[in-house]
Amino acid sequence: MKRHYYIIIILLTAISCNNRPNTTIAGYKPMVSDSLICATLNYFVNDTSLSEFKKCNRFAAKDGRKVLYSEDSIAITRLDSIFTKEDLDFIFRQNLNSNNFKQGQYLKGKDLISGDTLLKLYHLEFWDEFNKRYGKGGFCSISLPIFSKNKDIVIIKYSSSRGRLNASGGTFIYKKAGGIWVKLYCLDYWIS
Repeated sequence: MKRHYYIIIILLTAISCNNRPNTTIAGYKPMVSDSLICATLNYFVNDTSLSEFKKCNRFAAKDGRKVLYSEDSIAITRLDSIFTKEDLDFIFRQNLNSNNFKQGQYLKGKDLISGDTLLKLYHLEFWDEFNKRYGKGGFCSISLPIFSKNKDIVIIKYSSSRGRLNASGGTFIYKKAGGIWVKLYCLDYWIS
């Protein structure tokens, strides 16, 4: 039953993503199709098995971080059982522009909070101001999905922030198997 649920979500997302006009964001040059990015992001944000996204309907409209930092880049070069040299080249080229990616335009049915709004709140007592403005529940963030050359492996960063010392996230590698993304490797994970 769970597998059918995921397949239905993927099909609905793919249809809605394909009906969205192709948009170009200043500074961001996609190397994979908008429909694949959209379907992948919506797959993850609607995956109820991910603790970061359980009951999360608010998302930062832009993450602003690179998906892979230098430590992560070094780590994936050692994963030669997962990535070929061509994969690594394709991955590193996608990562160059990943901090310019605005994921908000791809998320279906989610409340979006602009990065500027979040930055303004950081100058104040963040969670008090956030809860006054949006109510309790916090917000989540998800990065540009970075794909292997044949698009069957993805590297993605996601997190949730729900209050003081109540946040978690990380950078993960998933492989597509039978229409479902299966976690292969954790590059980093943090919790507070």
